[in-house]
Amino acid sequence: MTLFWVLAGIFIVASLLFILPTLLRNKENDTGVARNSTNVSIYQDQISELDNDLRNDILNQEQYNQSKQELQQRMMLDMPEKSSISEKILNTKRSLVTPIVLTLLIPVSAVSLYLLLGNTKALLPQPPVKQMELVGNNLAPEGEGHQEISSVVDNLVKRLENEPDNLEGWKMLGQTYAIMGRFDEAKDVYAKLLAKSPDSPEALVNLADVFAMTQGGSLMGKPVELINKALSIDPKNLKALALAGTAEFEKGEFMQATVYWDELLANIPAESKLAKSVSGSIKQARLLASGNGGDVLIAKEQSPKSDEDPSNKVSSPTISGVVNISPALLAKVSPEDKLYIYARAKSGPRMPLAIVILQAKDFPAKFTLKDGMGMNPNMKLTSFPEVIISARVTKSGKAMPVNGDLQGFSEVIKIGDQNVSILIDQQVGDNALVKNTKKISSPSVSGVVNISPALLAKVLPEDKLYIYARAKSGPRMPLAIVILQAKDLPAKFTLKDGMGMNPNMKLTSFPEVIISARVTKSGKAVPVSGDLQGFSEVVRIGDQSVKILINKQVP
Repeated sequence: MTLFWVLAGIFIVASLLFILPTLLRNKENDTGVARNSTNVSIYQDQISELDNDLRNDILNQEQYNQSKQELQQRMMLDMPEKSSISEKILNTKRSLVTPIVLTLLIPVSAVSLYLLLGNTKALLPQPPVKQMELVGNNLAPEGEGHQEISSVVDNLVKRLENEPDNLEGWKMLGQTYAIMGRFDEAKDVYAKLLAKSPDSPEALVNLADVFAMTQGGSLMGKPVELINKALSIDPKNLKALALAGTAEFEKGEFMQATVYWDELLANIPAESKLAKSVSGSIKQARLLASGNGGDVLIAKEQSPKSDEDPSNKVSSPTISGVVNISPALLAKVSPEDKLYIYARAKSGPRMPLAIVILQAKDFPAKFTLKDGMGMNPNMKLTSFPEVIISARVTKSGKAMPVNGDLQGFSEVIKIGDQNVSILIDQQVGDNALVKNTKKISSPSVSGVVNISPALLAKVLPEDKLYIYARAKSGPRMPLAIVILQAKDLPAKFTLKDGMGMNPNMKLTSFPEVIISARVTKSGKAVPVSGDLQGFSEVVRIGDQSVKILINKQVP
């Protein structure tokens, strides 16, 4: 805020420096005074000459008097009148009044107009609560408008190359990448920040957040470690508390999620929008923990609201359908087993957008999903044009799949579809689907990976070989992945649905993909300096003759 007023003052002073010198000049008066002084000197010289002529008898007394009188008359005509002199004095006074008034008026007017029309709240430090969302940190994907800041990002990157210790610059770059949906790049930036400030809770939670987005929104694994470390340093860090609760919710530990969210709620303004969002999530988590969450959600959907005018009510788009189970799995189901039916975004956060909890005895189970049936009221079903519906039977009652659960998924569907059909035909922990005579094998992508002879000497037989497919345009998270070893080169591969890290993001959901192959000694899933890599052209799902040559080294 202080910096703002200092800069504003500098601009006001600069504007005055352009205006005042011109106003303070009095060219007309200066010129007039100089001209009058010159005329007097000339007339004095002429009178001296007349005096000399009189003394030297060149002029007689009568001629002298007449000539002197003529000079005096001409001098009176050339000199300004008294009124003219007074007017010039008055003009001089006026010329001083104008710059004085402007000197006072310009800064007063500028400040007054800003206070009247400007956003003075923007000058105040923003509380951390305003800088985060409760769950999932649903950042906008790169899209329209981001091209306008691309040049700014490029300039910032170049600047940071010359100023590697500029922590604020790195933080800004990470935030910008995250807003643009470039989560892998944001993760690399926050990792650098963390290396420079290993005990910074802010760096830890920001890295955890974008790390999760590279995993389809899941906080499991490395993000949870980072969040727990942040809380050990600062137990009241707001974003860490929010993400910790989300992680527990994702694991199905609903009551533990409320512990973190209760602590978050106690440290934010009660009247804020975030507080209302947190309260809603706590309520939903407690309902799910009690085992009555599904019944409450169904009742909430079916019961009319007395305070709404039906004539003015516009029905919210819904998704409806039916869930059934493969006859081969029916014997593994008990009537009291929980049946979760929930919608997730095709690409985006993994947090369910809407959920219904029934029981296995309800098969074939009809369902309807709509806004207001999710865990986070800020993440609406209608905010995402395409979703995938999951159905899962579980004996554990946990929200996260565990070995032995039975599950099935819909195709990618659009909001408003009323005829969704889901068949539960998989068992969690099995590598293969339950056989179904009517089921058509899922399309795949196959091919071979080889390596350039120039790079062959840099490879050891035990080096990891990652082969994975990413959407041509869309999420950067691998849709399917195979991990081999360099000794397998030339390596044949096949990629298909079920080989990705997120079961809701299928290879067949994207018509065109790019296949990447990378040899790494580090074994890391993210490319590091020294890795060897190659890429396919854009290929279509079903292509069985993809060829990839590893011919580049990561700088």
